Amino acid sequence: MMKELIIIGASGFGREVAWLVERINKVNPTWKQLGFIDDNESLQ
Repeated sequence: MMKELIIIGASGFGREVAWLVERINKVNPTWKQLGFIDDNESLQ
């Protein structure tokens, strides 16, 4: 069963975390990315 993950922050560091999680999942599927939470409404 994959662990659910919500990333706090959708700008630079948050995108880096998402990139790392994708790489981890290619080797050993571990994380189900549910999305991002960010208080900056201009980010999409």
